[in-house]
Amino acid sequence: MKNITILYFIFLLFFGLQFTTIGQQNKKNVLQKNGCDYNEKDWIEIPLSGKKGEITLKVNYAKCFLDLSDYKNLAIEVDNSSKAALDYFITVRGKTTYKKQQSRYLLAAGERKIGKVILMRPILDKQDTWVTTLGDLKMYPYDMHPRWDAFDLKKTTFVSVKIAWEKPSSKTETIKLKAPYGIDTYEFGKHPHFDLPLPVVDNMGQFISDTWENKVPNTEELTKQGKKDLHKFIDKGYDNVEFNKYGGWLNGPQFGATGHFYVKKYNDKWFFIDPEGFLFWSIGVTGVNGGSATPTQGRKELFPTLTENELSSNIGSLLKEAETWKGIDFHSRNLIRKYGLDWKTTHPKVSLGRMHTWGMNTYGAWSQVTKGQKMPYTLIVHPNVVNFGKADKVPDPFSEEFKEDLSRRLKMMANKYKGDEWNLGVFVQNEIHWGKTHHTVPLAVLNSPNSVAAKKEMLKFLGKKYTSIDNLNKEWGSSFTSFETIKVRTINKYNDTFKTDMHDFLRHHAETFYRLSKELVEEYMPGHLYLGSRIHGQIMEKNSIVQEAAAKYCDVVSFNIYRYSVSDFKPLFNADKPVIIGEFHFGVASKGVWGDGLQNATSDEHQADLYKAYMKGAMEHEKIIGAHWFQWVDQLTTGRKDGENYRIGLVDITDQPFDQLTNAVKYTSDTLYETRVGLKQ
Repeated sequence: MKNITILYFIFLLFFGLQFTTIGQQNKKNVLQKNGCDYNEKDWIEIPLSGKKGEITLKVNYAKCFLDLSDYKNLAIEVDNSSKAALDYFITVRGKTTYKKQQSRYLLAAGERKIGKVILMRPILDKQDTWVTTLGDLKMYPYDMHPRWDAFDLKKTTFVSVKIAWEKPSSKTETIKLKAPYGIDTYEFGKHPHFDLPLPVVDNMGQFISDTWENKVPNTEELTKQGKKDLHKFIDKGYDNVEFNKYGGWLNGPQFGATGHFYVKKYNDKWFFIDPEGFLFWSIGVTGVNGGSATPTQGRKELFPTLTENELSSNIGSLLKEAETWKGIDFHSRNLIRKYGLDWKTTHPKVSLGRMHTWGMNTYGAWSQVTKGQKMPYTLIVHPNVVNFGKADKVPDPFSEEFKEDLSRRLKMMANKYKGDEWNLGVFVQNEIHWGKTHHTVPLAVLNSPNSVAAKKEMLKFLGKKYTSIDNLNKEWGSSFTSFETIKVRTINKYNDTFKTDMHDFLRHHAETFYRLSKELVEEYMPGHLYLGSRIHGQIMEKNSIVQEAAAKYCDVVSFNIYRYSVSDFKPLFNADKPVIIGEFHFGVASKGVWGDGLQNATSDEHQADLYKAYMKGAMEHEKIIGAHWFQWVDQLTTGRKDGENYRIGLVDITDQPFDQLTNAVKYTSDTLYETRVGLKQ
């Protein structure tokens, strides 16, 4: 998720999010309705034929626009009086097809539920007082969710509900859907100017102008909770007797015990194999024991100062150190208050006990880990990336500087972690911007200065193929005077041979990066798995060349998959390689945090349902061998340095867990291996 670009959102929304599908859709399982024929009290009947199936209701408002401008959410109420379990996706949009919002719901037999889709709003002007006071945040109070893809809510044109079902009988049954309507008043429109009292957050970083269950009333309460958590979680192991110390499956087959993790196929599904030889599927979370600062520069009025009592206490100097030029790290401050002077030693032990209690078995990327910490963990290294013109955050593996930097970082990593049996593997970089097309990066390299290492390599690449500029001109239909003068701004400037050459260089570029990364991981961290670069967005959806290169050299190919479902995820490589999901989440804008994440939920219950459904799809997928929630702790109400302020944590900034989400994690863990091998449905 880090450094997600707007192109990522454009691509996801233009091409549509991937849905769980049961069979191919055709005209027989699509119900077309004219929205002008219904009011919000009317019900639409939907027949469910067969034990398993799929049907889509499409409601068109092109002739009478549905006005949702006064509401926070679109609502679809479903009365499931049948014996079927329902899994349904709701989509709402305006005239432009790629500007739309979506959500997913699950409904048990006999259950009735109102499903909601959060409605996005236009991005605020830079001079808006909310922006000038709070900064450029992803989300604002009063349910203000600004995004570029917001459509005109006064002219809502189209609503669809895609329903998949399973039931015990093939007998046709009927469910009812209430006609789409707006729900929950949109409050931001009543607050045209910044009007929150200052400071905005209290001394623990909690939003002052709201109350919620389990909001911590004072710092003394944190100290009390710290004592309780120490008693509850220190030295806590797994509750599940089927797990060995790594979280591997004792009730499954045992293979060769090598003392480190490796990968293997069993019953046509990929697995990690733990150091003792047992099947292992990685259920993890990123950023364990970590946090981030919220910037204070130009915003000091938003934050309270430390009290004299705290500054003069035995932890006063530590609390003061949690504020730097980068901002205030409220999470660390709260941990200091909770556990005292020894917080850096104590808190990780509590986190480990919580992980065991919830049934998680992996510390994901950016976690604070120590060698031999008694739970598997991944490591991530961030070698230097460069900008090739508008193509940013791309490695130049042809430069000596890149190799030296990666070597230096891996050597430092090896000094701490080399040979540790608990290390699951190593990621090299995160969400590289390889481009939404196969020619994005090659064109950018081609137009770079001739002094750039990648440009030198491209000229060498072309020179080896064509031997002379005349030969190249003949094949491309161009008229360059030398290789050094080649500049091409658009992919359609020349013929298909030119396009093929650009694609071939991308393959060479990507393969060089992944090969070099693999070689250096093996050199400095021998015996440890190379987990790739966490492919995301448009590269995940469309860039087969990069994915083929990754699959050629990675032990496990990693993807950050922000979708509602991964049941139908199909990587764009032909190699039989396992996949790990480095990031996913479903955020809930609540409890004093205004943002809801890259995929959203509308309540804690909804978030828990989405977690279980996503993980079930991942566990049943033949290639996927792990999935890591992003992230351990909520982002701050007032945002991190890039403005992200999502409520996506397993715990909040006062270190209080979200019980419905962690219960969903435990449920998933308890059914993990039976689901994976197909013993439970």
